[in-house]
Amino acid sequence: YLELYAEDLIRDLEKGTIASWLELEPTLLSKLENQWSADPVRARELRDILKAEGRLTPKQVWSNLSFLGTARGGTSDFYFERFHEYFGNTPIFGAVYSSAEATFSIYPDVDTDGSVLAIESGFFEFIPEDQWDAEHPKTLLATEVNVGERYRLLTTNYSGFYRYDIGDVVEVVGFYNTAPLIVFRYRRGGTMSATSEKTTEYHATQVMQALQQEFGVTLEDFCFTLSESVVATHYLVNIELAPGQTLDNPQAFLASCDRKLQAANTSYALKRPSNFIPAPRLRILAPGSFAILRQRQLERGVPDSQLKFPHISGDRQFLAGLRVEQEVQLAE
Repeated sequence: YLELYAEDLIRDLEKGTIASWLELEPTLLSKLENQWSADPVRARELRDILKAEGRLTPKQVWSNLSFLGTARGGTSDFYFERFHEYFGNTPIFGAVYSSAEATFSIYPDVDTDGSVLAIESGFFEFIPEDQWDAEHPKTLLATEVNVGERYRLLTTNYSGFYRYDIGDVVEVVGFYNTAPLIVFRYRRGGTMSATSEKTTEYHATQVMQALQQEFGVTLEDFCFTLSESVVATHYLVNIELAPGQTLDNPQAFLASCDRKLQAANTSYALKRPSNFIPAPRLRILAPGSFAILRQRQLERGVPDSQLKFPHISGDRQFLAGLRVEQEVQLAE
């Protein structure tokens, strides 16, 4: 908003008005206008920043910002790659890992992914990865888990949930005294397979983070999908470049993506050399493509605050209608 509507924001601050293009109910608009007042001094400060820097960013507008509170784990790391551009070295605090059903863990510090199991909010059991497909899986207590292992989390709380499986997969990354430090990795159902390799959002995010660093490019967003053909299905690596970015060697980018995905997902690695899973293809989408996807989800009734954009999707029509500027495949 600061980048797109800087001039409008400054003008409204200066005059005490609300931009006419904002679609607000008349009664709400009237109420806001009665509460809104001009702040020409602040408007002048922002105009000076805009003139000097060419844009407004949070670290410029709020120079005394102490920390950011936002979700950590999962696909968050992909977006954190761009935080420095907007927030500088402002610490990032995960606060609480929770859902409507339970509070799972509390973050002990800033700039850390590991959060302390919230042992006083309920009773927790951990299902090891080798038990996920068992009809009656064996569970471990918090004192029995191992660092580096992944588990499904069961919770029994004070509100009546008994051994409830929310579907989250967590990784134990350490201990705080004797309580496990856990980090959310992905949803149990959040996998994609051309055959049976089960690529997760965490795999995809790891790969795209590494690619951005290797090629010195910033992505607006990305999503792995499957080709429409159900015979010899291949991966489609769909990316949108951030404004002002170019990808000089798309083939090298795609080849590195394939190698990195094999390193991240051993099941994918076993199936690629034999062409059991054909080589992936890269699709560079037109600017604004992921904004269109976001709007589609909002129009389906998903609240903006609960919008979680998937970075892998087995839905072959998920990106239907978006313009592909370039499609790249690996040389034989």
